[in-house]
Amino acid sequence: MECMSTMKSSVKRKAIGIVGGVGPYAGLDLNQKIYASTRVRREQDHLEVYLLSCPSLIEDRTEYLLHPDTVENPGYAIFAVVKKLSLLGAEVVGIPCNTSHCPPILDIVERGIAASALPITFVHMIRETSRFVHANHPDIKRVGLLATVGTCRSGVYAKVFEESGIEVLVPPPDRQKRVHAAIYDASYGIKCHPNPITRQAIAALSEVGTELVKSGAEAVIMGCTEIPLAMRPVNLGVPKIDTTLVLARALIEYAAPEALAPLP
Repeated sequence: MECMSTMKSSVKRKAIGIVGGVGPYAGLDLNQKIYASTRVRREQDHLEVYLLSCPSLIEDRTEYLLHPDTVENPGYAIFAVVKKLSLLGAEVVGIPCNTSHCPPILDIVERGIAASALPITFVHMIRETSRFVHANHPDIKRVGLLATVGTCRSGVYAKVFEESGIEVLVPPPDRQKRVHAAIYDASYGIKCHPNPITRQAIAALSEVGTELVKSGAEAVIMGCTEIPLAMRPVNLGVPKIDTTLVLARALIEYAAPEALAPLP
């Protein structure tokens, strides 16, 4: 079998770009999962990755979806970061933020990429998550979704997963607010307290995840990139789908498929 260093000379490997700052720890988590999912024999075999984190430039995605008349569409700032990544040399780009993939935001990004003719492949996190579930859990027909209020209300997961014949269960509105608080609350939410994660955030996510399983979910989608940071110790009795890990593996697959390590 050809060693990795020899393969590099014959296979064009593309540089990966990460739109960071949405939130910042999610970008770091994605970067780590890219490295953890890359098959290497030495450190030089790792892929070229650019992480550009500009949190002060990008408005909160859910805040925009809930109040579009008072908050600037974050899609414009996200596209500006994508453009900078392209100028740095990134050829495969991902956004580690599920809410950013809601059409009112992502449409701005995708139109900007097309209008500027950027030489990149944009990897759509939610489509890749649907593809991952279909490929690795083919018997699953119903999943539960833990996500921000903005992502839940947008229906983007239901629309994408419908194409694979998978039903998406979302928590009722009051439970969506509990999940949202676990992400955003200034006193205990993951965005403000990412390291260490508070017990209160873990308990809230575990509680609502368990309710989704009792309602018939055969897997639970961790549909906000902050959630996998908190759910590592939680056992729901069904697969937990880490959308950050899915995006990491998809980015490697598009950049250098021969370097993608097997799933654990």
